[in-house]
Amino acid sequence: MVAHAFLGVLVLYFLAPIWWLFVASTKDAQGLFAGSSGAMWFDKNFNLIANIQELFAYNGGEYVQWLGNSLLYAVSGGLGATAISVLAGYGFAKYKFRGRNLTFALLLGAVMVPMTALVIPTFILMSNLKLTDTVWAVILPSLLSPSAST
Repeated sequence: MVAHAFLGVLVLYFLAPIWWLFVASTKDAQGLFAGSSGAMWFDKNFNLIANIQELFAYNGGEYVQWLGNSLLYAVSGGLGATAISVLAGYGFAKYKFRGRNLTFALLLGAVMVPMTALVIPTFILMSNLKLTDTVWAVILPSLLSPSAST
């Protein structure tokens, strides 16, 4: 019983920020910063639809472009990294070749290198390849990262 109560408290603790995001998205600027209903409950004015319309109309629809860019990077990086990982995993699982264990150990070791340690070398590589300020400078590192994270 105590364990269930503890887990219930944890669920509330972890869901509270998501609830706050939803509630905050229904308020106007004044209600968000000085609302009488508090931060965790709805104001008198429910502005969710108006806020979403304002978001998509922001600066001539710039948010739509941002959303499209995020989808492009996420989908291409995710699907590409998955395809490369599946092919590599199949090769390691089905084929016996000289240096297989060493190659696999190097791959697992590369996963342990934090991505932040690779930021400057990746930038220098992309700069040398003349790929800075292009879509490929974002997609290629996510495709070829051993941990497949961006």
